[in-house]
Amino acid sequence: MRGSVHIENTEDTEIGEAYPLQRKEHPILFSGAMVRAILKGRKHQTRRVITRRNSLVDGRSSSQDFWDKLNFDDAYIDNGPSPAGNPGPYLHVSHPMNDTVHRIYPRMQTGDRLWARETFTLTQYGKPVYRATATDRKGMRWSSIEVDNPEHEVLWKPSIFMPRWASRILLEEKGVRVERIQDITNEDARAEGTASIKTFIALWNSINAKRGYGWEANPWVWVNEFSVLYKGKE
Repeated sequence: MRGSVHIENTEDTEIGEAYPLQRKEHPILFSGAMVRAILKGRKHQTRRVITRRNSLVDGRSSSQDFWDKLNFDDAYIDNGPSPAGNPGPYLHVSHPMNDTVHRIYPRMQTGDRLWARETFTLTQYGKPVYRATATDRKGMRWSSIEVDNPEHEVLWKPSIFMPRWASRILLEEKGVRVERIQDITNEDARAEGTASIKTFIALWNSINAKRGYGWEANPWVWVNEFSVLYKGKE
C-alpha cells in the first residue's frame, strides 16, 4: 500500500503522542553517482531504510533499546486517522515485550529542507571541491589523485563530515510515503536517477547489503520525493 505521509498538529493528541511544530532542515547523504543525477535533473526521489534516526515513534524520539525490540516483521501501513484524529498513513508496529502497538512517522516532513552531504575536500584557500564532479584541466574527472601530481593523493573527506556551509545542493521535501523496497516501480527507479529497477537494485545493494538491508531482505523504507531549490555548478 502506498500514500503520502502527512503529520498534522493537533491539541487532541493521544497520551504519549506528540508532533513537530516547525518545519526543519535536515542533512542527507548522497553518493557521487546520485549527486550527479541530481545536478543533471534526473533524480527527485530517494529511499532510506526506516531507522530510529530518521523516524519518530508516536511522534517522539525513542531509545535504541526500545527501537530494537519493535517487531517490523508484522508491521503494516495504516491509512489513518489515529484515534486522536491525526491523519496517516503511518507504519503500525508492535512491541511484543510490552504488548503495545506504535505508530512510526518520518522525521522529514513535507516542506522541510534537505541539504546534501557528499564526499569533498578543501583547497588551501578553504574552497570546497566535490569528488562527484571534480575534473582536471583537461576536463577529465579525477577522484583520488591530485591534478598534474600523481604522487600526491587527495585527502577526501567522507560526506558525513561535510559542514552545512559547504553544501551545494538544497532540496525541499515534497512528500513522504512508506513502503517495502521491493514495491518500487520502473517509474520510481527512473525517479531515483537510475535507468531501471535492475540498475536500482545494484545501487541499493552496493550501499545497503553490507548493513543487512539488501534487496532480498525487503526492508521498510521512507520514500522521499523532493524538488531542487538550489544546486551549485557541476
